[in-house]
Amino acid sequence: MISTTEPDWSREKLRQFWDPSRKLLGAIRRYQKHKSSCGIVSVLISKVAVIQHRFWSVITSADIPLTSNIG
Repeated sequence: MISTTEPDWSREKLRQFWDPSRKLLGAIRRYQKHKSSCGIVSVLISKVAVIQHRFWSVITSADIPLTSNIG
């Protein structure tokens, strides 16, 4: 059942190893989650997410900013 109030994150799970669009979305969500947190680990994870975002953006030819609000 599809809900209008609760997000369905199961659609973003990887189906196979090579799934560039979902990996791009995962990098964006990981960056946004850890950018607002303080701590050394969060800073490192957000920097890795930036690198992953750049890689998957080139692979998918998508121009989605890291700060975009994806609903």
